[in-house]
Amino acid sequence: MTTGWQFWIDRGGTFTDIVARRPDGSLLTHKLLSENPGRYRDAAIAGIRELLEVPKGAPIPVEKIDAVKMGTTVATNALLERKGEPTVLFITRGFQDQLRIAYQNRPRIFDRHIRMPEMLYRKVVEVDERMGAHGDVVRELDEARMKNLQLQAGSTTGQRVTDYCAVRAQLPEQNGGFSTGSEVAAFSPTNPYCHVAPGYDTRFTAVGSYTIPKIDVLFSGTLTSTAGIPVRADWTVSNAIVQQSLGRPLSNNATSVVVNLLKPDDLRSDRVNELDFRIAKLLRLGRTRASIALDLLNALNLDTIIVPNQAFIPNGAWLTPTGTQTPVMTARTAKITVQYDF
Repeated sequence: MTTGWQFWIDRGGTFTDIVARRPDGSLLTHKLLSENPGRYRDAAIAGIRELLEVPKGAPIPVEKIDAVKMGTTVATNALLERKGEPTVLFITRGFQDQLRIAYQNRPRIFDRHIRMPEMLYRKVVEVDERMGAHGDVVRELDEARMKNLQLQAGSTTGQRVTDYCAVRAQLPEQNGGFSTGSEVAAFSPTNPYCHVAPGYDTRFTAVGSYTIPKIDVLFSGTLTSTAGIPVRADWTVSNAIVQQSLGRPLSNNATSVVVNLLKPDDLRSDRVNELDFRIAKLLRLGRTRASIALDLLNALNLDTIIVPNQAFIPNGAWLTPTGTQTPVMTARTAKITVQYDF
């Protein structure tokens, strides 16, 4: 018999299912939404916390856990649904359509309308170089054409609208199973915020690089700006107080219910802005090359709180850093890298 808890987790694109084994050998099951930023950042950690009955904001007692095993289809779903980060394909000049042409297989040759599969990349950049069939260099890479100033930027934006009015009208206290991060005050069984249409979340990314000719000094940087998460003020209300409004006790013999005191999406945490910068010197030693680089990570160093404490207690630690993940943006970091190619 094990002396601690064991967790087996299946994280899917929509739901995360957890099977847990207590130290006494009995089994428990739990299901959560895989994406629910209004209540938690990670479904697996949130599920473990709930099964262990760890209060919000308190650290998970890892000494009580023997094993955590997890499988996920998130990467496969992102590939199939084309929801990954935008990518660029660099390929030999003249071969930009190579992956589109592929092997020219015709599995449905008599179809009148053939739907070609979408490519995994958003853009193709052709490079002046050529390799032979046996790996020999037919034409060396034309680095001069690659050293010009390069700037790329892009943004994504979207809005997620949720509506659980019908469900919450029947069970207004069942926020845990159908939460959108928009619970209503404990004394309102009709829940005026069950239909939520928040503002748009916008993410911006910019990448740039420039190599000074002749002296071969490279400057490059990446800027990412991500919207903050919705802020909640979770207030724990006892069954005795809620029963006065509902006219009945909470279902499942619950002793309390968590109520969000804020209007949905009325307050958000700070945007997360990250700037990484690099200066590199290229050295040519005959047919070999070497480089020495200085990287400055998180150059802005804004001390942004990524995971604020959303449990509301008067004069408590509301909106202060909390959680098992990194609560505050990583500190400014510098590193030196030396690379030698031969």
